[in-house]
Amino acid sequence: MRKLWLIVGSVVLVVLVLFLAISGYLGKLFSSSGDPECDELPKASVAHQALIGHDELVQQISGVGPGVRLAVTTPCPDTSRGLIVVSVSNSNQEPAVRRLLDERGGLGVPVVIRQS
Repeated sequence: MRKLWLIVGSVVLVVLVLFLAISGYLGKLFSSSGDPECDELPKASVAHQALIGHDELVQQISGVGPGVRLAVTTPCPDTSRGLIVVSVSNSNQEPAVRRLLDERGGLGVPVVIRQS
């Protein structure tokens, strides 16, 4: 009887993993990118306007250290969608950038921080 439960449990686990993999949830569970979904992104022009409209914050973020850059990227098949990417050159800069974004209320659009 114990062997039967072990087999049934294994089959249920395999079916669950296959369902999660097929439906795309498994990749999201283990994804480290943290990028927003494409349908959550604003138009690239809106992302560009966010940088222009928050010039002081952009300057403060850029001043965190050498190699810190902000840019609007188009990471989706729909290239009209934009994402602001803050590139940092070392792991010490990332917490400082996050702190500035949190303290100042962000840029009004999705932002990701990546180490370059």
